[in-house]
Order: sequence, then C-alpha cells, then structure tokens
Amino acid sequence: MNLRALPVLVGGLILLSGIGPAFGQADDLEAEWKLLSTRDAKEAHPGCEQSRMIVRPGGRVVFELAGKVANRGELTRDGSGKRRSVDLHLADGQTLRGVYEVKDDQLIICFAESGQPRPSATTPKGTQWAETWQRVKP
Repeated sequence: MNLRALPVLVGGLILLSGIGPAFGQADDLEAEWKLLSTRDAKEAHPGCEQSRMIVRPGGRVVFELAGKVANRGELTRDGSGKRRSVDLHLADGQTLRGVYEVKDDQLIICFAESGQPRPSATTPKGTQWAETWQRVKP
C-alpha cells in the first residue's frame, strides 16, 4: 500500500464510520451569509442586504449590520439523522434552538425562542421564525 494514501484512507473511514462530522457536514455552514428573508408563522419579510452572518471554523459566529458587529456567539450542531439541528449560543447568554437545511448556496434556519422546544421543521409555527441566508461568493 502506498503510505502517502494512508491519511486519505483513514480520514475517509473516520467520516464513514460516524466518528467525525457526518459526511458532507464538515464545513457546510462555514461561510459569509447575507440575509435574504425572515418569516414567522403568519408572514414573510424581506431581508437586509447589509445583514451578514459569518460562520468561522469551530462554530464561532459573528453577526454584522452595515459592517459593524451586532452580536457574537457560537453554533453547535448535530448534522446526523433526518433533522439537522443547531443551537446558537449568543454572547448575552441566550441559547436559540433550531433546525436547518442547506440547498446549494442557500441556508434556511428555523429557530424557537430561548427556552422553547426545538422546531420540528424549517417552516415556523407559533412564535418560531425562519431565516433564509444566501452564501456570499468571495
């Protein structure tokens, strides 16, 4: 066996075994995103061209408005199973529980208010809300 191929083989086995991140999940959120729209259970609202969410390695996230930091936090997620879940731990101590899906360069996250149960889908119900983000191309 070619020893140079060993790290690739081991890495592939780890991904397939479920020890590491789920296949295809390693960096699907790490990007700069612009807000396209938000919606609650009743109506949709346009996004803000100047609103950005920057997800960095390790789940660190920065929210910017017009180039200025508006909030910070950390994302933890479970990309396994049928429903991909995410928890957003904000700097002010709030934790928002949500579910998400990524399709091409769009991210949809549905959140519940702090202290409420996680949504069951990316379509909001009751006091939940969903955000649609577009990946910003470098």
